[in-house]
Amino acid sequence: LVAADREEPLREVAMKADAQDAAVFTGEVEVPAKDVTGLTFHLADNEGLESRNSAVYRIEVLPDAPPTISIRWPDRREELLTRDATMLLAFDAKDDYGIGKVRLHYAVDWVEGAAFKTLDLDLGGDMPKVLARRFHWKIAQLTPRPEEGSVIDYWFDVVDANDVTGPGIGTMEHYQARVVSDVEKRADLAARLSDTVEGLNEVRQLQEELNKNLGEMIFEKPTPAPTVVPVPQIP
Repeated sequence: LVAADREEPLREVAMKADAQDAAVFTGEVEVPAKDVTGLTFHLADNEGLESRNSAVYRIEVLPDAPPTISIRWPDRREELLTRDATMLLAFDAKDDYGIGKVRLHYAVDWVEGAAFKTLDLDLGGDMPKVLARRFHWKIAQLTPRPEEGSVIDYWFDVVDANDVTGPGIGTMEHYQARVVSDVEKRADLAARLSDTVEGLNEVRQLQEELNKNLGEMIFEKPTPAPTVVPVPQIP
């Protein structure tokens, strides 16, 4: 018996005795998506004597959480691209039901409320609960082809496989790619390389300082023990 909302009738399912052990009963009941309070058992023996005031076992139906998606690459919210670039996108997604669909949305020089285009990523027919994918996005194949100075807004959303109370949809925040000239892109790469080298130099200097301090600690001369002078005894 499933005790639903008091205004709803009780949903009753007959249980079957196990062929090997008459004390074991099995049965299946479909739990409603809402208005369910608990589960109880109504018993009757071979003489027709029925149980009364049976305990109710509480059931709490938790709502299905939407899937989540996070982008791993690029590592900047705004990326600089040339018109002929191929952009690497990498993301992680997960859902407790399973992932049914991942979509890439994009628009050139997008404003709030304007139309955008959508690409469905091929998942191969699978519905995994955890997904990690890489996607090479060819900017030159966008229609219309973006011009220098254009800004491409793009974002992913993921749809779960919940066909009971869903589907649930999880959406990430917008990222942007600005279309620049080859000269600007080379300058951007040079600046990022310089930042990386500077960071490596700081790590190297810190490591050298730690090694120096460790060496001084190892070879530091121990402090000599104080000399003990015996006190003469007076007869």
